Amino acid sequence: MSKMHISTNMKLVMDGETRWEETGKSSTPIVSVVSSEKLQDFSKTETSVAEACIYCGSTERERTREHIIAYALGGNVTIPKGSCRSCQKITHKFETAVLRGPMQMVRFIHGLPSRTKHHDVPETVPLLVTIDEEERIIEVPRNEAPLLLAFPTFEEPTYLAGIESPIKMNGITTGSFGVAIEDFAMRLKATKMKIVSQGNEPAAFAQMVVKTAYANAYVNGQIDRLKNPDALISAMLYKPNTIGKFVGTLSEPYLKRESVIHYLGIHELKEPRVLYATVQFFASIGAPTYIVVLGDLK
Repeated sequence: MSKMHISTNMKLVMDGETRWEETGKSSTPIVSVVSSEKLQDFSKTETSVAEACIYCGSTERERTREHIIAYALGGNVTIPKGSCRSCQKITHKFETAVLRGPMQMVRFIHGLPSRTKHHDVPETVPLLVTIDEEERIIEVPRNEAPLLLAFPTFEEPTYLAGIESPIKMNGITTGSFGVAIEDFAMRLKATKMKIVSQGNEPAAFAQMVVKTAYANAYVNGQIDRLKNPDALISAMLYKPNTIGKFVGTLSEPYLKRESVIHYLGIHELKEPRVLYATVQFFASIGAPTYIVVLGDLK
């Protein structure tokens, strides 16, 4: 059988309205396996009660705990009183768009936490396949299907150029979970497969990446080293159409860290002096690594 061709039907949804929809070729991640021995063990991270909302600085009394990595992705380290109600409302909206959208089935298969106990996870997975040159949609029981998660890849951040920019996709990388794609295709004698979109929101995904990077930097005492942390927070919370200034995707090969699910890092750029973070959701499969410019160092 010829090599399986995979594509993704990407649909940009904003405030419940589809703004554009297109089908793009999905690439399989090119990965290098690296040792995970010295990676941070987040379960041992110690946190203290925040004196104010880590995002807007509000000192309102009824603040909620803030997860570094989203609870729905298995995050179990929190910042007590880390987020005010206003900021929590915004972050909950963009995280929900991703976690209960494109990532929902993969979270279920991984056995990651769900406050709804995964009761709303569909019993079947829709796949558009080509068999004998005929294209058809089939519904596959979720435990028998290859689960293909489309990771958007973004252009470089425009921060160093001093330009505000919306997030700009330059491709799609498909992570494979569940049943092996090639085995599934061979059984069906399929030559092409398309992920049927659940409604992807690249800007919401970028916002979730920023939130994760910022919360990790806060816990590690890095935010006080920045001249201008408010610029990143403003883009994440209030002006997501400018988030491309701060977020991009590192070039392949991506690093596969087999002993961890997710990976977070904090790094310094020496010239100019800039602090940036890396975020890799599902690092255990070698998914794309995202870069977040946190700001200029003092």
